[in-house]
Amino acid sequence: TVREFVALAKRQYPELLVSSNAGYLVPPMDIAIPYRGLSRELPNIKHEYGAYYCTLPDTSLIPKFTGVFDPVWLKREKDWIESNRLTWDYPLYLRNSWRLHATGVKAYVEKLRSLPEFTGYFYWLINDYPGGTGEGAAWNWGWLDQFFQPKHITPREAQEINAAVMPLIDVPVNSRTLWIEDGKTVDVLVSNYGDRAIENGKLSWEVHCNQQRLADGGGTIRPVPLGSITPAGQIRIEKLPLKEAAELMLVVSIETKSGKYQNRWKLWAFPRAGLMQRSSMPVATLVKSAALRKFFPFIQGAGAENPPGGVLIASDFHPRVLEFLKAGGRVLMLAEPGRFGDRITYFPGSGGALGINVPKDHPALLGFPHDGFPDLQFFNLLEGGTQLMFSPGLRSIIGGVRLARVSRENVLSRVSLLSEANVGPGKLLFSTLNLRSNLDEAFPEAVYLLDRLLRYVTGPEFHPTAELSGEQIDEIRVPYTEMIH
Repeated sequence: TVREFVALAKRQYPELLVSSNAGYLVPPMDIAIPYRGLSRELPNIKHEYGAYYCTLPDTSLIPKFTGVFDPVWLKREKDWIESNRLTWDYPLYLRNSWRLHATGVKAYVEKLRSLPEFTGYFYWLINDYPGGTGEGAAWNWGWLDQFFQPKHITPREAQEINAAVMPLIDVPVNSRTLWIEDGKTVDVLVSNYGDRAIENGKLSWEVHCNQQRLADGGGTIRPVPLGSITPAGQIRIEKLPLKEAAELMLVVSIETKSGKYQNRWKLWAFPRAGLMQRSSMPVATLVKSAALRKFFPFIQGAGAENPPGGVLIASDFHPRVLEFLKAGGRVLMLAEPGRFGDRITYFPGSGGALGINVPKDHPALLGFPHDGFPDLQFFNLLEGGTQLMFSPGLRSIIGGVRLARVSRENVLSRVSLLSEANVGPGKLLFSTLNLRSNLDEAFPEAVYLLDRLLRYVTGPEFHPTAELSGEQIDEIRVPYTEMIH
C-alpha cells in the first residue's frame, strides 16, 4: 500500500521529493526515514525526533474547551491538584515544566544539527494533543499547547534553533559549568543548510553576565560547504572578573554574505576560592569518600563516638544516624542514588514530565546561581539522583510535581530532592540530589552546592519547621518495593 501511494504521489507531483512518515524505508521513496541504521544512497530524515517527554497538564485551559471536547482528563488532574493543596503552587511547577521542555527542545535539535549523517527531522510534537481518544490521556508534548499558544519557547528562540545557518558549540548539556579561575575552552561548529557555501565568513562571540559584557572575540572562519557541519573555530574564555557564582550568557554569531546568524547558551561560573575550609562545629562522616575530605578537609571520619553537638554526614538511616538525631545532633543526608525511590533523569522518560521549583530565598541555597528553575547547572545534580516521594513530615526545599504515563494514563505525584525536618531534638537536611558521584573538579556545581549545604547545616539559620516521626522515617527508608514478601 505504501508503495502504491508513493507511486501515486510521484505521478501527481514529479517535481517533489516523496517519503512515507512511517519510520521505515520503503522503496521507491526519495528520502530515507531511518528507523534502524542509515541509508547510504538517500538523504536521511530523522523520524518523530525529540525528547519524548512532556510538560505538566495545564488545567487553566479547561474554560477554553467550548466545543465538542469535554476535557475530563484535565478535570481529573485539577481534582488531584486541589486535593493535594497545590492550587497556588502548581502554576509555578507548570511553568518550570515548560522551561525544562524548552531546554530539551534546544538541546535535542542542536544535537541532531551537529550530526552530518542527517539532513532534516520531523520533531515530535509541535502542539499538544487532547485526551479522550484511542491514544489515551492527553499528550502534552508540544512546543505549543492545544490552542497553539507557545509554552515558553519564543518565536526568536524557535527561529534561532531552526535557522538555515546555525552556529553550534561542542559542549554537551552535562558540561555547561566552569570554575571562575580556570575559564573554559569552547569549540564552535557551523551547520550550513543555507543557499550557498560560506566563504570568508566571520565568527564573533561575547560572554555576558547581568547584561554586562565580560569577554569577547572573533575572527575569520574556514570555508563551510553547503549541507555540512564544519568546525568554525575555538573560543577561549579566560579567568573571569567575578568573585561570586553567576549565570553567564555565551552569544555566538556567524556573518556570511547571506546574513548574520546567531545562537546563545547559558553557562554557570563558580569560584574555587572561598570554599569552606573550617567549621564552627565538629563535622564527621559515615560516607567513605576521598573527594569529600579533599574539598572539605575539616570533615573527619566518624569514630565509635559521634561528635557531640556537631554534624554527621550519612547516606542512609543507619542506626547510628537515628541515635545521633535522638541525642539532638544535626544530620546531612547525602542519599545513595536510588535508595529512597526511583532514579531521576534530567529529561524525563517517555511520556513523563517534571516541574521542579528551586526557592530564591532559602538560606541552604545562598549564593548558588539560579532563577527558581533548575536549568542545566542542575543537570548533573538531578541526573542519577532520586525522586523521593513527598512525605508530610518533610518540608521540601527543592521539590515539585512529576507526571508518569502508566497504561496510557497520566499519573501525577509530588516529589522532593532537598528537604529538611526536625527529628525529635535533632535536625535533618535530606538531599537526594546526585552530589556524591559528582564531587570532582570537572563538576564545580556539585562541589559548590555541597559547600552551601555544609554552611547551612552548621550555621545558625538551620531551623526546620516540619516534624518527621519515627513511623514516617520507616516509610521512607524501607520502600514497599524493597520489602521481602
